[in-house]
Amino acid sequence: MEKHLIEDAVWQRMFAALETVPYMHCRDLDRLRCFISACFVVMRTNLTWAELGGLVPSAETAKKRFRRWAKKGVFDRLMECSQPVVAPDVLHIDSTSAFASETQATSATAVWPALAAAGRNASGARAAG
Repeated sequence: MEKHLIEDAVWQRMFAALETVPYMHCRDLDRLRCFISACFVVMRTNLTWAELGGLVPSAETAKKRFRRWAKKGVFDRLMECSQPVVAPDVLHIDSTSAFASETQATSATAVWPALAAAGRNASGARAAG
């Protein structure tokens, strides 16, 4: 069995979403899963369909199918169900979500006493001294 780019648990959710799309043919699940993997590779890496090699049998056919699915909103459904399931009490923050001015960063020891107690500065590095 070949290794797929889409994890099994995510694939199950995606397949359930695909079954709700009108006129969606889901007969050959392995080829369908490979095509969706190729779509995610194209969207993520900005490769052309011809550069995918063996992931899709025909670059031109894959491109046309991709456009049809995009018009139908299939990828919106797939993106919704491919997101990780997170408990409501879990909060994810990345650097694009948080902003700290220089004043806030230098006074971080007042905000986070645990950092100061551990001898760390606002960035988590060892404090000088």
